[in-house]
Amino acid sequence: MIAMMMVFTGFAGMLADGGFNTALVQKQGMTDAHVYTVFWITLVSGFLLAAMTFLLGSTLASFYEAPALEPIFKVISVNFILSSFGNVPSALLQKRMAFKKIAAINNWALFVSGTVAVVMALCGAGVWSLVVQSIVSSLVLASLRIWSCRWVPRFIFSPQALREIWGFSGHMFGFLFINYWARNADNLIIGKFFGSTALGFYNRAYALMLLPLTQFNAIINQVMLPALSKIQDDKPLARSLYLKTTGIVSLLASPLMFGLFVVADPFILTVYGEKWGDVAPILQILALVGWMQSLTSSVGLLLQSQGRSDRLFYWWSLFYAMFIVSFFVGVMIGTVYAVAVCYAVANLLYIYPAMSICGRAVDLKAFEIMKAASGPVFAALGMGAVVYA
Repeated sequence: MIAMMMVFTGFAGMLADGGFNTALVQKQGMTDAHVYTVFWITLVSGFLLAAMTFLLGSTLASFYEAPALEPIFKVISVNFILSSFGNVPSALLQKRMAFKKIAAINNWALFVSGTVAVVMALCGAGVWSLVVQSIVSSLVLASLRIWSCRWVPRFIFSPQALREIWGFSGHMFGFLFINYWARNADNLIIGKFFGSTALGFYNRAYALMLLPLTQFNAIINQVMLPALSKIQDDKPLARSLYLKTTGIVSLLASPLMFGLFVVADPFILTVYGEKWGDVAPILQILALVGWMQSLTSSVGLLLQSQGRSDRLFYWWSLFYAMFIVSFFVGVMIGTVYAVAVCYAVANLLYIYPAMSICGRAVDLKAFEIMKAASGPVFAALGMGAVVYA
């Protein structure tokens, strides 16, 4: 049920951001007027989305034919208000490259919310322990971000500042919109056509694939955007920084993903038991997806750092349409495994054009990006072959 709900609540959270926070990180010559204007826009958006989610709770629950989701939607709507208070402070910390503070804040939020969830689960709260965990996490994140940033909002709203930042954030919002639905369409489609049990298997496999990737991909992306934005006029330096980062990402991700592919079956049976056995073959395919996504997860930053969110929006509209079509092809084949396989094929077709289009922003060729990642890939393939044998 939580997986179903998060498709819609995650989208609403993306709407609250609207691409403005990314614009704050990317923009050179940012003033207080830009910061305060974005804060009030995101805050108002948060309240509006909270009200919409609360009022549409029954409609959203009806979509999944799961009445039990209605009260969950209504309660978790408060998340949008809490998150909106912390969005701008988060962008300011990222722009200042205060990554130690960001990591500490995230760890504290995970620890506090996780502790609350465990205690509630032990007390028999069931699914509500996860709902409260999400709310507590948003509260802790917003509070610590504001405190760490030493920033206090003031009622300043500048139409001129809004116009200046909208040129980037408008296209960025469009990209975030299509990116979100393309990334979550699999959950939406599987939940609708195959039901909650099948979605549970798929979601478990996807979560296991994402777990190691998110530990370093999110951090690297947080570092890369402000770093590339600061040197946006020095393309040779930007190329060098990006290629070095690509090599590091490949070094971390390739052995993890190929290793996960090899040990998926014994891992699932040992950790989760035979009743979760259907997760293993799905996990193997998604591990390959994870490897491919690790190579392309940061290419969009090249366009963002150069202020070309327009290219990001227009090209990725085509790419994500391909992803969504792949999900429906899997549905027509008739199994969740087929959905995963079709998704993997779409990701394979996506790698070269994505690297090529983004690389042009700093005069970088797709082949150069692939070459930077190739060493760890071949080493990881050898490791996987030895373990499998």
